[in-house]
Amino acid sequence: MKIRKPSNGAILLFTGIVFGGLYLMRDSILSEPAPPFTLPDISGGKISLSSYSGRPVLLLFWTMSSSESRRELHVLNRVAPDLRSRGLEVLSVKVGTTGGVADYLRDYKIQLRTLLDTEAEVARAYGAADVPRLVLIGPDGLVKRTASAETPDNVLREWAASVTGS
Repeated sequence: MKIRKPSNGAILLFTGIVFGGLYLMRDSILSEPAPPFTLPDISGGKISLSSYSGRPVLLLFWTMSSSESRRELHVLNRVAPDLRSRGLEVLSVKVGTTGGVADYLRDYKIQLRTLLDTEAEVARAYGAADVPRLVLIGPDGLVKRTASAETPDNVLREWAASVTGS
């Protein structure tokens, strides 16, 4: 049996499909204005993104059912005081049901301001289909960076420096 070498046209077509797919998979909210929202926080108040106008904000979308989310929550809780001292606001956005969230935050001494996105509308607006999802919003209101995997402390500090200059 003779094996045929692929033609240049077939190679170009394959390359185009691969790179086209990667282009379509890029993060569509990067460099776009951060979608506005108002959500209840864990203590019963309401928080709007607009209340942080002119300041950089780091959002963490997470769920109780995701062990990766819970690990990222703990990493962010540990590094948040340093990020805040640099001028970066840090918000945790719990996606889905609220059962057990307050107890979990208290038991593990999570000190992050936690917002409740029970209908996942804000998560969808930010492309947070998979959690954990970090979204960095610059002081200009544009989405600067995103990550959908656990993010080390040093990377979070680099992100903070990129939007605060410190």
